[in-house]
Amino acid sequence: MDTVSVRGASGQLARSKIADGSRREVPAVRRNSVNAKQIGNTSIVVSDDPSFVADGPAIFTTDKVLRTLSLPFPGNYSQLNTRLERDNATLWCEMQPHGPQSFTPGLLHDLNQLQRAIRKDSLDSADSGLDYYVLCSASPGIFNLGGDLGLFEQAIVKRDRNALVRYAHDCINVLYTNYLSFGRRTITIGLVEGDALGGGFEAALSCDVLIAEAGTKFGLPEVLFNLFPGMGAFSILGRQLGQTAAREIIQSGRIYQAEELRQRGLVHMVVPQGEGRQAVRQYIARNQGRHNAHYGMYESARRVAPLEFSELVSVIDVWVDSALCLSSRDLRRMRRIMKAQSTYHTT
Repeated sequence: MDTVSVRGASGQLARSKIADGSRREVPAVRRNSVNAKQIGNTSIVVSDDPSFVADGPAIFTTDKVLRTLSLPFPGNYSQLNTRLERDNATLWCEMQPHGPQSFTPGLLHDLNQLQRAIRKDSLDSADSGLDYYVLCSASPGIFNLGGDLGLFEQAIVKRDRNALVRYAHDCINVLYTNYLSFGRRTITIGLVEGDALGGGFEAALSCDVLIAEAGTKFGLPEVLFNLFPGMGAFSILGRQLGQTAAREIIQSGRIYQAEELRQRGLVHMVVPQGEGRQAVRQYIARNQGRHNAHYGMYESARRVAPLEFSELVSVIDVWVDSALCLSSRDLRRMRRIMKAQSTYHTT
């Protein structure tokens, strides 16, 4: 049985979209009281007490109208951990890929499914009800190490262009949806508590706010095996730093410390190791009253320097062509990086 928690508006009738898509009236309760109702397979818990905490996903309220996040919490994601914090309208998404800590097809699938659920959520208010989305990792010391190099090698050896195109499209679909904040009034936060390399760096860059723990490493190592990062790095870095600085970072293949990227403006906050999650919550608490202004600024920046999906598609066409031109020597270098990735293997 699913359970959702509701903070109600006293003396009002609230309408809620339940998991089966139907709409039912749920009587709100008197202040500082709790009421439980069952509708189908869903148990609705309603409370006006701000100290009330219940398990399961929340239904947020305005003064008179319930606004429901119809997300499948705790979710059927095999490579994601998701958690909705009711008090600050924040959805936490922890990546937990099976095998090497990269963007596996399974992880991309789960991210795509979660993003679809967020985009399709139907609300009774123009406001999204999801103010913040935090992308982070469940793996200690790692954010994400980038593309699935095993898949790359297999497709290149087999000359399977379609496999590379499908994978690249899956990557940019996830990145672009995050970059656009799901088309909602949501501020995305990348929390980097460990290494963010290749596609991991690109994913972090797609967030509105980037918070990193001290000592974390960022980099785009693709040039080391004669390729380039093709899933958003050029587009996003070019808009944030300019084309010259973007090329410098991409062509160098360097590993950058969080502190250095803070000086460049790519990382917005560097916090002590082990304090990243606390820092995110403090950031949200400090800025929640300015959410409307901050969202407006991030959205305006996207409109001033718009990134069209067709641009990303055009770049991945070049990336696929380049991947299929890699030599056996290049593939051996890729295998060495793949071996390094496998040292982070978790089950």
